Amino acid sequence: MKQEKDRKKVRIVYMKYTDRVEKFSIDESFLDVTSSLKFFNMTSFELANKIREEVKNKIGLTISVGVSFNKSLAKLGSDLKKPDAVSKIDYENFYTIIPEGFFENVFSIFPDYQKNLDANFQYEFCSAFS
Repeated sequence: MKQEKDRKKVRIVYMKYTDRVEKFSIDESFLDVTSSLKFFNMTSFELANKIREEVKNKIGLTISVGVSFNKSLAKLGSDLKKPDAVSKIDYENFYTIIPEGFFENVFSIFPDYQKNLDANFQYEFCSAFS
């Protein structure tokens, strides 16, 4: 019961910063703060840190936040530092953070099939994320 109350409190904090909150799982959500940045006069990293600190100070929970230009990378970013941190994956650090073989593992591209992929396809696939 306490967990459900805490989840509701966390959602209220999220809604204070954006009305674009998408529940992903029982303890994860995606927040689109694109429109909020100008209103709060903050970068996405600063706003994520502010939300993280408010959840910690008002509710007593620690959260890990990933900031990125898409949800998948934001989720990956939230897993990079736990239990109480903000990680940012942006265009500048994307290639230094994403481990080699990441796409092959995530999308289950098997080694034998990987050998047969056209180099241009591989380039374009990775470029879509940059």
